[in-house]
Amino acid sequence: MDGNESIYHTLWPRNSTVKKFADTYVSSFERTHSTYIIFDRYDKHSIKYHERQRWAKGSQFHQYVLSSNTILTAKDVIMKSDVNKHALIQYLCDANKMNPQLQFIRDEYIIMKRLTRKSSSTF
Repeated sequence: MDGNESIYHTLWPRNSTVKKFADTYVSSFERTHSTYIIFDRYDKHSIKYHERQRWAKGSQFHQYVLSSNTILTAKDVIMKSDVNKHALIQYLCDANKMNPQLQFIRDEYIIMKRLTRKSSSTF
């Protein structure tokens, strides 16, 4: 699953904390099978990276320090800034490290694996 795209499609709450958003985001992947959530980054030499820089040319973005109690600002403010977006992704991974349903795999990409949830059906 594309982690960046799934953030865009997660309900972005108003006047809510980063922790509440993270909890909602992670719980949205509850399935009866394992799910891999991959947060990839664009290489600084890629065409996509340069296009994103061109789109943001002249734009100034406030850099936020995200913690559990930080009130989440507008989605565009976070997602249009590479620094803020990376901070949110880092928070999502760090805040949920102790969750037994999640497994974190780090390499060139940040990968979060939602482990299989046992089916609730009984026979």
